[in-house]
Amino acid sequence: MSDTTENNPTILVILHHSCGDTGKIGQILTELGYRLEIRCAIEGDELPAPGHYAGIVMFGGLMSANDAGTLSGIQREIEWLPSVIADQVPYLGICLGAQLLAKSLGAGVARKPDESVEIGFHSIRPIGKGFNMLPSKGMRFYQWHLEGFSIPKDCERLAESDHFPNQAFQVNDKTIGLQFHPEATRKMIDCWIQREPEHLALRGAQSYKTQIELFRECDEMITTWLNRFLRGWLH
Repeated sequence: MSDTTENNPTILVILHHSCGDTGKIGQILTELGYRLEIRCAIEGDELPAPGHYAGIVMFGGLMSANDAGTLSGIQREIEWLPSVIADQVPYLGICLGAQLLAKSLGAGVARKPDESVEIGFHSIRPIGKGFNMLPSKGMRFYQWHLEGFSIPKDCERLAESDHFPNQAFQVNDKTIGLQFHPEATRKMIDCWIQREPEHLALRGAQSYKTQIELFRECDEMITTWLNRFLRGWLH
């Protein structure tokens, strides 16, 4: 169990490139009084013993959870994640961070048979205990992923979309994986599109114009939801 004192709580943030952005999650956690300690295993940083942290957030990246054979950082993350669960430290995996959690528990991560993707804003609907996390009618969140995960044994599926059936799952109330990106800011979305514009031609990707229109429509609601979600996850 985390031994971080309430007066100086620290969240371990794991990025998959050194110039990564924690987005709204980092902003909200800082506003709540948490200190962020950033590590990047992909670029050689050590993964510390998890029990000293108030929580851990692992973000997304360009690589795949299936790249353990070619990227030692991915392999080390997969091997390290069971210790997070054993130490009962709150863990939140975002996109690749969720896929790596699933992979560490024996589940598969793969492209869809038709190779369609989710890029843009898509409606996420709650399932089961997910009704405690999301509004019953669902809500739109930003997505940028080519692969999806299956649900690990003894874990609970929390949410779905029309295109990918597994959008969120939990190992327990404090160990959660989200396929979607509630942290995404306009700056981050623009950066991702500028970095990989060819992905907008893939089946399932929204146009840039549609993404920006939906960002304006959804941003405030997502921020409100994320603030409430993070408070509940850490307390």
